[in-house]
Amino acid sequence: MFGIRSHHLGETAGGGQLRRGGRTSAGLFPKTTLLGCTLDLLFPRRCPICGGNVAEMAGGIAPSGQRNGRRDPGTWGAPPVMPGEVCRRCAATFAPTRKPVCTVCGVPFTSRADAGHTCGGCLRNSPWYRSARSAGLYQGSLRQAVHGLKYAGRLQLAAPMGRLLFDAYRYWCAETRVDEIVPVPLHARRFRRRGFNQSFLLLRNWPALAEASGVRIPDPWPTRAVLVRRRRTAFQTGLGRRLRSANVRNAFAVTDDGAVAGKRILLVDDVFTTGATADECARTLHRAGAARVDVLTLARAA
Repeated sequence: MFGIRSHHLGETAGGGQLRRGGRTSAGLFPKTTLLGCTLDLLFPRRCPICGGNVAEMAGGIAPSGQRNGRRDPGTWGAPPVMPGEVCRRCAATFAPTRKPVCTVCGVPFTSRADAGHTCGGCLRNSPWYRSARSAGLYQGSLRQAVHGLKYAGRLQLAAPMGRLLFDAYRYWCAETRVDEIVPVPLHARRFRRRGFNQSFLLLRNWPALAEASGVRIPDPWPTRAVLVRRRRTAFQTGLGRRLRSANVRNAFAVTDDGAVAGKRILLVDDVFTTGATADECARTLHRAGAARVDVLTLARAA
């Protein structure tokens, strides 16, 4: 799930690795060398989610079915076991979203016969966004990782979670034209208190990932702050669908209509629960002239 080699000596505060001469510090000392083995003993690699010793619980997984550096779409959610990634215990509790899903909100169906169908909820109340997709279900190690980043400020999780989200983008959005990627914004007061917007952190390393994989993302980068949260809202946790919708009603605004007019927007957030926030953001973007809005999140409630 999260492909990361987390030697403490090689990490920056944001979860990336220090580079020396164009290579990562981890790459300078491979574990097959004497120095690499010594570093593993002195500074054991820790699972970025639970903090356990990866060497003692070997058997993490690579990002969504990568084989020899290439992504295999047929193995999404069932990648080969590889040592040196997240620990086996955390890998076992990761539940990827797999097809078939609702063609609109992306909720997973239990039967293959449901492929290509729209769920009853979306038929009754059609959302403003065209489609919503997620990397995995909001449970197990993914839920733990989201909480670690969002509420405990464990910024080292942003990079591996961003790679997982990017891999989901490749899988779910490969056939969708995207003109602008917009992270769901925080209110200024909440941003000052937290110190970061987790949705933006998930996107921070996408340019490097896109260059390495040949995947197109909108240019220029980073994404402009075209969507802002103009009204402070209560936390959505514990609220039902109706109250969530009321809570975020008219909470967002577009700073420059010209930046979204006629554009196909990909809205990015960490968690999709009822879809109320995504729907209100999509409504705001459409009213500013957006041609289409799709949603991509790291996790979604089952």
